This record gives sequence, structure tokens and C-alpha cells, in this order.
Amino acid sequence: MAEKTDQTYRQWLLLRAIPRAPRRLSTRELHQRLIDEGYEISLRSVQRDLQSLSIQFGFVDDIEGRTSHWFWPEGFRVLDVPGLDPSTALVFLMARRHLGDALPPSILDQLSPYFDQAEQVLGQASPSGLASWSKHVRLLRRGPGLMKPEVSAVVLTALEQALLQQRTLQMRYRRRGADHVQLHDIDPRGLVIKNGVTYLVGTYGTQLPPYHFAAHRIESAEISHDPSPALPAFDLDRYLHSQRAFDYPHQDERLELVLKVTREVSEHLDERPLCDDQQIESVEDDQFLVRATVPDTAELRWWILGHGASVTVVEPGRLRSQVAAEIEQAASNYVVT
Repeated sequence: MAEKTDQTYRQWLLLRAIPRAPRRLSTRELHQRLIDEGYEISLRSVQRDLQSLSIQFGFVDDIEGRTSHWFWPEGFRVLDVPGLDPSTALVFLMARRHLGDALPPSILDQLSPYFDQAEQVLGQASPSGLASWSKHVRLLRRGPGLMKPEVSAVVLTALEQALLQQRTLQMRYRRRGADHVQLHDIDPRGLVIKNGVTYLVGTYGTQLPPYHFAAHRIESAEISHDPSPALPAFDLDRYLHSQRAFDYPHQDERLELVLKVTREVSEHLDERPLCDDQQIESVEDDQFLVRATVPDTAELRWWILGHGASVTVVEPGRLRSQVAAEIEQAASNYVVT
């Protein structure tokens, strides 16, 4: 019984791995997908499964030389067991809207039929129920609505595959403002999306710390046959949250920050504290002192400057001087002559 269950699930994985036209996957690539899932199966067994399943389910192969490349024809209705209910359909549509940037292009392509079916399911649902939910919920980002930089779909696919297969990436990268392209052999360690911009976090072999590469500045990328060297000491979550890598730290030590703020800012910080040990006390009418232990980062400086006259740095003196110099320089740009 266990063997039969394994075979059924294995064949279901095969069906789900087959891409929709114009994408195609060879028999060897589908064989590797099953190996990655933990199945010990021969290439010949996969060939037999594909031939049998193609007759039953209608996907086809395109033979190039002696190699078969399998795909679902365009317009083929999605197979789903069980069918989508309204709750599941809503999750699919919300995921497409809000997670599209974070999902690999190949996954979005595979999910496209489900998105289409989800729209049909909710279109038939009661307009006063779940079908109306997506009309009433929006996620907003702070700051002006900057347009997202365009990233090549070919580049994104290469980044995705290099990460999943743990392969070195050969890429041509143009730094901001540079008039020439640089060649890099990078070992991808993660993708980070911040304010609509996708960044590749990568290393040169086991060399730390990692480097950041804006995906829209990668002009081309190819996956190498060389596996990325293991980097057991690197953890993406720790790198982002403990080391505050994308907050652009100035130094490792934390700041004993003291701010004088307006009532409006104090109420905002009361709801969303800067840190766990934050303290707020009233010192005079509509003026409050905020004490907090925070990382010393560029993000902190941008936050302070963004509040203008509503936030004044009291301590530490070094940060107060740096902010004062920045404000003085900015004010000089507005002197009327």
C-alpha cells in the first residue's frame, strides 16, 4: 500500500512540474525534480510515467534531436484536486497581488492557471461575500509612490534557478552611474525586496560580508555548472535583522538615543516604539523626551530628518552634530538670493 501511495504522489508531482507553453522541461530535468524531492527513481521509469500520463491527461512533448521536452498546451484547463473553493481562490488572488515580487517567475508561471480559475470562482460567488474582500483591502507603503525599476525576466529566472540549485552565477553588472559593465562570478545567498526594489545578496565564494546587487542593474546572468561553496555561518534572517544589513549600519555599537519630540510624534512612538526599552516622558507643553537604545544606522538618520522640526536629537552629541550639519546644508540650498 505504501509503495502504491508513493507512486501516485510521485506521478502527481510530475504532473505539477510540467510547465505551460511556451516553457518546456526535458525528461532529464523532470527526473532531477523528482530526485530533489527525495525519490530514487531511474530516468527510464520517468520516461514511462510521462508517456503514460501524457495519454491520460493531455500534455505533450516536443522532440528536439533525441530529447523530449514536455509542456501543457496553451489554453489547457488547469487540473486541480480538489477544485478551488472561494476561500482558497481569494488566497490565490491576494497572493498574486501582494506576493508577486517575492515569488520566482517560474512559480508565477505555474500558478497562472490557478489565478485564472480563482477569478472564475470568485466571479461566481456572492458579491456580498468573499468575492468583495479584495476590493476593500489595500497595502500602502510609506513615502511617494515611486515606480518599480524594470527587471529582465530572463535575469530573474537565472537568479531563481541559481538560488534553488545552489549554483554560481556569472553576471554582467552595471553600478549606478557607471559607464562600463563589470563581470562577476557570484554565489547567490538570497533575494531581498525593499521598497519595490529587488536585491541579490551574494558572496565571492566563502568571502564575507556579502555584497548587494540591485537586480535591475544586472544586464545578463547565466548559471554556472559550478556549485556554490557551502557557507554555514551565513543566515539571511540574522543578516537582515540582527546585523541590520539593509538599514546601512554606521558602526556596530548601539546608540543611547534621546530625542525631544512633539506630542504627535510621541503618540506615534507610543503605538509603534523604536525598541523594547523605549521610555517617553513629558517635559513641557506638547514636548516629550524619548529614550531608546537603537542601532546606529543610516535608516535612523533618514527617519529623524524626515520628521523635520518635530524631532530634535538631544543625545548622543555626535549624532546631534551630524544631523545639525545635514540640516544646515539642506537649509543653504533654499537661501533666496
